[in-house]
Amino acid sequence: MLAAPGGMTAEQALASASIALEAVRDQTMAAVDEKLDRMSAWLKSPHDEEFDSAVHRLSNDVMNEGGAFGLTELANAAHSLCVFLDSGIRTPSRLKIIGVHLDAMRALRQPAVSGDASARAAVQRGLHDVVRRFAADDADAKQKA
Repeated sequence: MLAAPGGMTAEQALASASIALEAVRDQTMAAVDEKLDRMSAWLKSPHDEEFDSAVHRLSNDVMNEGGAFGLTELANAAHSLCVFLDSGIRTPSRLKIIGVHLDAMRALRQPAVSGDASARAAVQRGLHDVVRRFAADDADAKQKA
């Protein structure tokens, strides 16, 4: 339709897409919150071989949905969890690292944080620092063993 005579301009198409996206924002954010709840519940229950793939799948959804709505830090935290799960790392701190990612994503969904760029940046830095510290602790424990 963009190339057709009398069709919609690119600017009109983008405006229309933006309106359509906003129409499903609340529903999508409720789905994101439900996914975070589900992953948190799974973290507290016994884990089977499907745990990583199920958490990865939902985290990937959160990354995509957050990105679609311009929630960059939420998408980054979800992406970081996907990268961690993809790494296959099996350390004593593994579940704590997953939990810290989920805590960061939950914090980023809170109105006081989501509406404050400096708070969002602090959550992102904190996530990075905690994951790095857990990884260093695991490396130290491995060297001592």
